[in-house]
Amino acid sequence: MKAKYLTDILETDSFFKGTLNVVIAPCGCGKSHAAINTIAPLASHPYKALYLIDTTSGCQRIANEKDLTLPCLYYGEDIAKGGFDGEFDKSKVVVTTYAKFGVWCSQFPNFADHFEVIVCDEVHNLVQFATFSDESNFTAIARDSICAGRLKYYTL
Repeated sequence: MKAKYLTDILETDSFFKGTLNVVIAPCGCGKSHAAINTIAPLASHPYKALYLIDTTSGCQRIANEKDLTLPCLYYGEDIAKGGFDGEFDKSKVVVTTYAKFGVWCSQFPNFADHFEVIVCDEVHNLVQFATFSDESNFTAIARDSICAGRLKYYTL
């Protein structure tokens, strides 16, 4: 019997728009693969999806996937302007950390509104990292922006 992976059984048409859709599955079942190849394409264009992860090393690792890329230097500014005309590759989904996303959201308050899909990998660390300081930190800003946003889909 051939092993089944998450992409074989995930039914994205059962996702709810504008809310958190949580995917819980064991290690090695293909959650990251499903996020990249099944969930991120729910956005109308790759640049309308954003893949968030907890650590810089995880970000660097996952950015090696063929459909993902790291942000260019002025990515946040380009997205905030709404033009999507910058130097980033619009044919790929950008992957970054929750903290960097929080930086962009602190600089551009409506930043999250420019995306239709945000994939949140290792989301338990978003909650944990946001509590590392009594004062607001960039991960807390990211968490609050995700919770307040009006995305088409949130996926964890």
